[in-house]
Amino acid sequence: MGARRTVTPGVGDLDAQDGPDGDSCVEIAVAPRTVHVRDSKNVEGPRFTVTPAAWTGFVDQLGEA
Repeated sequence: MGARRTVTPGVGDLDAQDGPDGDSCVEIAVAPRTVHVRDSKNVEGPRFTVTPAAWTGFVDQLGEA
């Protein structure tokens, strides 16, 4: 999985995670009280937000899979 990190003004760091073939990518923007998630190939499409604690729990669960 590749990763790239950019800074988005007013939002914080934007981190993109590519799949092994570079065909699936999710962007994560971390703000002080919210983590924003969207599909990098459909930036105008659906997105969702979670609390930092919920995001950390989700990522921790992925590590155990």
